[in-house]
Amino acid sequence: MKASWILKQSLLNNSHSVITVVIFVLFLVLGLINKSYAAGCVSSPVAQIVSVQGVIELRRVNENTWQPAVMNTELCPGDMLRARSHSRAALRLNNESMLRLDQRTTLTFPQLEKDKPTSLLGLVKGAIHIMTRTPKPFEIRTPFLNASVDGTEFFVGVDADRTKLVVYEGQVTASNEQGRLVLNDQEAAIAVEHQAPQKEIIMQPTDAVQWALYYPAIIDDQLDD
Repeated sequence: MKASWILKQSLLNNSHSVITVVIFVLFLVLGLINKSYAAGCVSSPVAQIVSVQGVIELRRVNENTWQPAVMNTELCPGDMLRARSHSRAALRLNNESMLRLDQRTTLTFPQLEKDKPTSLLGLVKGAIHIMTRTPKPFEIRTPFLNASVDGTEFFVGVDADRTKLVVYEGQVTASNEQGRLVLNDQEAAIAVEHQAPQKEIIMQPTDAVQWALYYPAIIDDQLDD
């Protein structure tokens, strides 16, 4: 009888220990996440998340792990943001421009060079739609072309082998090491590796940005592949 009581007490104590450890780990994880969000930028924030749909993830500068991104999170120079499948987000940049990320898009916010105060974004892959009326210098870098913006609404999409730029309003200069050209209202350009940007005739320019206006529900997960 005594042995049975001792066994029960031992199991009870072990259960309490396990519960205590689990609670401690949960608080530790939550504390780290909150610390990541609460930590302010060393310099001025470059953007703020104003809308989240689906799974949006953030990797802070000098960190190797991705964390879920939430509304009102401030983005710092050196941070990286990505939208997973069936997801999108909207950002307000520090120059008051509005930027929308399509699904499967990865965006970086490079550290600014001291002698070049230009606002800078890096589009690694995917697609973005931007509406801006700022007089401040504004540049977007992609693997195949860079876009220098002068107050406009435009789309930039990066595939495995090309970058596409569509201007809806205003003016954008598309350039790379091979050449440059200026795009105006309702004009588009394509750039591939080792070739200068080339103008492209587009019949329905808004087709490239339909996802920013309407995002249908996609049920079949096999589309991910």
